[in-house]
Amino acid sequence: MRELLAKGYRAKKRPSGHDISDKFGIDNGAAIPPNLIAIPNTESNSFYLRYCEEKGFKPHPARYPAGLPEYFIRMLTEPGDFVIDPFAGSCVTGEVCERTGRRWTCVELLRDYCEAALGRFVRDPEETARPVVDPANPSNYYRLPHPGILWNGDPGEPLPSDGGKSRRPKRAGADIPKSREERGVSIHRDGTPPLSAASSADERGT
Repeated sequence: MRELLAKGYRAKKRPSGHDISDKFGIDNGAAIPPNLIAIPNTESNSFYLRYCEEKGFKPHPARYPAGLPEYFIRMLTEPGDFVIDPFAGSCVTGEVCERTGRRWTCVELLRDYCEAALGRFVRDPEETARPVVDPANPSNYYRLPHPGILWNGDPGEPLPSDGGKSRRPKRAGADIPKSREERGVSIHRDGTPPLSAASSADERGT
């Protein structure tokens, strides 16, 4: 969007049929958020888990990272607004609301999960805040490969004529999956073009 604003936009009807007006080029201060939310869910030693272990509670099995509800809470509400989560689980929505100054109600069917969720509120809300990140640091951004890189010019094996109803007999060595180099496919994090197995070996000096 920043690039579009810098280069300018000529309002016209797009090939898709959408009629985009000149209002699309108005700078609203990042009014269009990313449409992909990339948040790792790798919690393994959080305060909530330690609280559950200490108190003998079973942790909720389907916890999501606080960054997920926080994204929408900050985008769609203001401090003082009311947020309701009808499927509270471990009540991470309530934890985020406490920290960001929203009023909230969470509803959970199972009493055990409600009792375990109390562990999210025994600390000061400021202690639950995520670390401040540097927007200029490239490590805070994700790069997504084009889906075509998965086949990368390799047509692969033809589909079976019966649609896969019958299993093919195993070939010798079929249990050992081929490496990317053996398949002639190489994915590079730096965005350089894929190389064949032979050219990859030549560049490595092997």
